[in-house]
Amino acid sequence: MNAQSRTSVFNEIESYDYGISVWFLKAGECQIRISADRETIANRSCRKISVRGYTTGIVSLTHTVDDVWESYVDENNDLPVKFYRKIHENTYHCEETTLFDFEKAIAYLNHSAKKIKSNELLWEKVRKKEIPITNKTQELVSGFFKMRSIAYSQMQPMDSFCIDGFLEKNYPLNFVYEGKEKLDTHLGEMNTIKISPILPKNKIFDEGKAIKIWLSNDRNRVPLKIKAKFFLGSANVELVRYKIQN
Repeated sequence: MNAQSRTSVFNEIESYDYGISVWFLKAGECQIRISADRETIANRSCRKISVRGYTTGIVSLTHTVDDVWESYVDENNDLPVKFYRKIHENTYHCEETTLFDFEKAIAYLNHSAKKIKSNELLWEKVRKKEIPITNKTQELVSGFFKMRSIAYSQMQPMDSFCIDGFLEKNYPLNFVYEGKEKLDTHLGEMNTIKISPILPKNKIFDEGKAIKIWLSNDRNRVPLKIKAKFFLGSANVELVRYKIQN
């Protein structure tokens, strides 16, 4: 089935379960849930996207990760209204809420972070900020699903597009459409759309197109796989089961 643009970013109900591996070692799991229930925030009817990722097995014995990300998206324009994340990574704990006011072009950030070791609080920081935003700003979760709305059928391989990204600050997320590809998955061979974000110089990932994203090449644009290359190896996030109700 050929790629096509979507009139809505979301299906009525969506549920995805992923396995995470580093090299050939199972490292964790990730779940994404989109409920049919609507929540009203700032007088706007919102769809809620919940994402949880955590370490499992041998990896969890040395690295504890249990992160929760929640995005509340205005179902009328697919813009974020509220973003919440709760991070637990070894001794580091963070809880953060961002409210987006597109009429005032401001994001209101409330951030709390602390380090706990052996039940002892080593430090704690709390900060609040007002950050200017554009009329197209997307935080990371809503921005990931916003990629569904791109009209890939009108693009040629190596064409690019940009999403106004936000995580505590504004930054452009530039992507390259790499074309169509058949992908072997846990669910069989799939026709896919392959996308790569362009990464600046950083301390974790290789520069350039170190991350690859595969979406199903159909109306649902199912997130099938993410592969990331970093300095010491690579990691894969692969879909193992999903459920969609339109």
